[in-house]
Amino acid sequence: MMSPQPSRMMSSGSSVSTSSRRRRRRRATVAGPPGTPVKSPMASPTSFRPPTIVYLDQLELSMAATKVKLDHGKDVRYDLIVTPTTDTRQQWTVSHSFKELQEFQQKLLGAMQLGHLCHAECPYLYSSVKGRFPKDCYLYSTSSYVTGKRRHAIEECFTTLLEALRKRENHSSCSILPGSVAQELITFLNEDLPIDHEFRWENFGSFAKTPSSSPTWNSTDGSSRSITTPTGLSRCWQSSSDNSIESFRSAGSNNSMLDTCGLCASDVAAKGALTTLSCGHRFHDECVVTKLNETLACPTCGQKL
Repeated sequence: MMSPQPSRMMSSGSSVSTSSRRRRRRRATVAGPPGTPVKSPMASPTSFRPPTIVYLDQLELSMAATKVKLDHGKDVRYDLIVTPTTDTRQQWTVSHSFKELQEFQQKLLGAMQLGHLCHAECPYLYSSVKGRFPKDCYLYSTSSYVTGKRRHAIEECFTTLLEALRKRENHSSCSILPGSVAQELITFLNEDLPIDHEFRWENFGSFAKTPSSSPTWNSTDGSSRSITTPTGLSRCWQSSSDNSIESFRSAGSNNSMLDTCGLCASDVAAKGALTTLSCGHRFHDECVVTKLNETLACPTCGQKL
C-alpha cells in the first residue's frame, strides 16, 4: 500500500528539478554582467533600408500658409517646413501655390503606378493621397477658413506619405515606394535647396566616403552597405545576398524598376514575361529558375520563399 508513494515523490522531485533547470536556463539566456547591453536579434537581409528611405527618415514635415498681396489681388503660399531631426538649424522651407501642389499630387499618383503587384500598402496610400488632397475652390480661396482647411489636408497627405515610406514592411515588399515615389518626394523637397546644403540629397551625410571612394549607407542593424554613385537622383545599392545591383529609377522618368529583370536587367519584351516573387522583386523565368534551384530565396534581397 505504501509502495506508490516513493514513485510520486520521485515524480514530484523530478518535476521540481526540471522546472528549476528551466528557470536557470531562462536566466542564463537573459542575465549578464551589470551594464551589459541587451543585444537585438540578428537583422534579416530585408532589414537593410534603401538610401532614399534612410534620407527621408531623418526629416520631419509641417505645413504653414501665408497670404501674399499681388498686383491683381491676393494669393496664398503653402509652405512645407522641412526639419532635419539631427540638426534643426538646417531647417528649410518649400513654398508653393495651391495649383503647384496639385501638380505635385498628380506626379505622386503617377509615380505610384496604380495596379502594380506588391504586398505593401500602395492601394491605400494611392487612395489616401488622391482622396484627402483638397479640391478646387474658386470662391473665397484666400479666406482664412479655406486656407486653414487646405493647409491641414495637405499636411495630412504629406504625413501619410512619409509614414508609409518609413514602414519597413512597405519598402521591403515593394520596389515602387523606395524607388519612384520616394525620389519624387525628394525631388520636391530639394527643389530650391542650395547645391551645397548639407541635407541636400546629393550631399546626404549617410553616403560617407570610404577609403575605396565608395559611398556607404547605414542599415538598421548598424552595419554599412556599399553603393555606387551615379549622377543626380539615380542611385544604386548593393543587395545583401549575391552582390547584384538594383538601380533606382531617375526622377521624372516614366520607366519602372518593375519593367526590368533583377538579374539580367533586360526589359519585359527581351525574354518574355516577368515573375514576381513574394518580396516584390521581378525576374524572367529563365533567369531566376537557376538561382532558385540553388537556394529558395530571392536573388536580390535574400528573402526566403
